[in-house]
Amino acid sequence: MERLRRRWSDLRSGLWLFPGLIVAGLVAVAFVAIQLDHTLGDTDVGFGGGPAAARDVLAAIAGSFVTVAGLTFSLTIVVLQLASSQYSPRILRGFLADRITQLTAGAFIGVFAYALVVLRSVRSEPDAFVPSLGVSLAILLALAALVVLLAFIDHVAKLIQVSNLAGRIGNETLAELARTSDGDEGSDEAEAVRLLQAWRDEGTALRVHVSRAGYLRAIDVTAVTRRLGDARARVALLVGPGDLVLPDEAVAEVWWDPAPGLDADAVADAVLAALHVANERDMRGDPGFGIRQLADIAIRALSPGINDPTTAVTCVAYVRAALVEDASLPPPRRLVHDRGVQVVLAPRPLDRDAEALVEIAHHAADDPPTAAAVERAVAAVTRAARAAGRGEEAARVEAAYRAVTADA
Repeated sequence: MERLRRRWSDLRSGLWLFPGLIVAGLVAVAFVAIQLDHTLGDTDVGFGGGPAAARDVLAAIAGSFVTVAGLTFSLTIVVLQLASSQYSPRILRGFLADRITQLTAGAFIGVFAYALVVLRSVRSEPDAFVPSLGVSLAILLALAALVVLLAFIDHVAKLIQVSNLAGRIGNETLAELARTSDGDEGSDEAEAVRLLQAWRDEGTALRVHVSRAGYLRAIDVTAVTRRLGDARARVALLVGPGDLVLPDEAVAEVWWDPAPGLDADAVADAVLAALHVANERDMRGDPGFGIRQLADIAIRALSPGINDPTTAVTCVAYVRAALVEDASLPPPRRLVHDRGVQVVLAPRPLDRDAEALVEIAHHAADDPPTAAAVERAVAAVTRAARAAGRGEEAARVEAAYRAVTADA
């Protein structure tokens, strides 16, 4: 199920599914409108011109909208190139998933396709047929598409403003942190460490390796427990969502009881089937990706070629908000018991995501406002972590920051 959700997320984030559905819907509407015109016959409602006028109107709509669609796609590519070079290439997924952009692309191509379908039904003498309803609807769709064009231009102008961009990423990160937190105040960290040590004392584990490099996007724990239930397996996952996995590094360790049909290869396949590895990270299940994007924008803003410390300070503020929220929330549970299978998930330590502040501090050594913002952010994060009983993680964050600032 988790794999299906990821596939669906990839489809929704592309620039073809949603626009393609709009185009298909408008083509279907064109056939329905033509059939209604055949059923109703001559009517005074709607378009009142003859076949030649209908052809001219539909041809003008089709020709103009395919041209505007080309210009819109060109503008979109320019915006993507600007965002990639000015901010970070990791934010492009958010631009492609933007619903206004997808709606605009689908509307223009859809109106073009609608006009072509209705145009082919227009006939002259002796058996003249003018789809009055279809032509009238084409005019209304063209006017509506022009409104969409104006909304698209206004939306793109706001979308590339760094304050809006950082705000969107920051709010999505906060929302994902809240979603991934299970709300359980009790921590099973000590139990997870104890179990893992006990399993390793039992003997050598099967070390599972991925077949290709990529980012771990999701873990379907249910798939593991379902396939390894007969062997009463004990699985220790060494990586979590957002980690870059490589074929020469183990992603899991497995201990299992002998069971028919479950040799080492079958066990490894069962674990790998539950891991979704992709070429890019996704915000869902991986709030650290939002922090990574904000850090990239801040570091790029501090580069000599851009030199925009205000943007860096803005991004530091959103990173601070996300890390303080992360430190305040109870950490996700690490133990899963299901169908006789025990799974220990990889930890998501606070200091891993807090490395973003350390990186920004390294590049902000010559910019006092940004350096001061980073120092305040580190203080706020460590204070929140200690208040939540995560003192060891707070100490590691503070130590990493002090090491960087001391070198600077």
